[in-house]
Amino acid sequence: MSKNKLTALLKQKIDAQGPLTLAAFLEEVLYHPQWGYYAQHNPIGGHGDYITAPEMTQVFGELLALWAYVQWQNKGCPHPFALIELGPGNGTLMQDALRIIQRYPDFAAAAHVYLLEKNQHLRNQQQQKLSTYNDKITWVEDFEDILPMPSIIIANEFFDALPFQQFIYKQGRWWERHINYEANDFVYQDCPTTFQVPAENAHEGAQEGAIYEYCALGQHFAQKIAERLSQAPGATLIIDYGYEEPAFGDTLQALRNHRYHPPLVDIGTADLTHHVNFTQLQQTFRHYSLQVQPLTTMGDFLSDLGIVQRTELLCQLATPTQRASLLTATARLIDPNHMGSLFKVLVSS
Repeated sequence: MSKNKLTALLKQKIDAQGPLTLAAFLEEVLYHPQWGYYAQHNPIGGHGDYITAPEMTQVFGELLALWAYVQWQNKGCPHPFALIELGPGNGTLMQDALRIIQRYPDFAAAAHVYLLEKNQHLRNQQQQKLSTYNDKITWVEDFEDILPMPSIIIANEFFDALPFQQFIYKQGRWWERHINYEANDFVYQDCPTTFQVPAENAHEGAQEGAIYEYCALGQHFAQKIAERLSQAPGATLIIDYGYEEPAFGDTLQALRNHRYHPPLVDIGTADLTHHVNFTQLQQTFRHYSLQVQPLTTMGDFLSDLGIVQRTELLCQLATPTQRASLLTATARLIDPNHMGSLFKVLVSS
């Protein structure tokens, strides 16, 4: 029923306004408060549509907590400081991180935890999972609601889920890809645009049919992060799948029951994401004179933090089944043929 209501809503909008930009379409499909994907589903985990690194092994959240602790020390141990997670999912990452943070009393006492989550369905799950720490956590819907102070910001698979635009190069010019509704199906429709595709992408290398993607909301969050870090000490850690070089290509993908699904079919029943343009994020941080570390892979980043050693330590206390699970998860996270090279890590301070 919710799928039919979502389809009816979008059809009504298209009838009234004309074809919707891909960004506007995704905003409704993913985030409509009643009928959107995140309002209707628990997408994360074995019974959902996809699984994230924190759900695979506790070591992931533990290592990010230690990363945050080192950043806090490097910034002079500010008290208080904001520990911010953007898009906390089921709350597993922060649960594992806070368990480690409690081992460092000064760090724990200084930390004011903020979770940016506008979806009430996910927020309820987070509050239940993190009930032990609820007195230390503030949930916010807008980044501006976080009090100004030194900040350590973590965004794991956050930017890939933000609505974005697509532009297609045809007949010597760029058009914006829209979504129309024809013959009971959602279809792509290319419309004239005044959007200026960045110079490095405008014509050089653009063949007929080339697609350029731009995430305005991602740039908005990058700017807000950069403004905060330029005003007070802090650091940000962004982990996501994406690319660094200017590139063309359609990266819109849908996942349903851990399998790829046609993005415009059965809307509201599958997760829709895209690959993150890390070059744009880096440019925003540099514009605010922040230090940007060279982009690295998640495999190298976690290996440098000691994921293999931590896993081996846990295995010493684990049952055979637990041991196999720990080793399998760590291998998937750092193996270049799995998540190790697909996911990139951006650190800025």
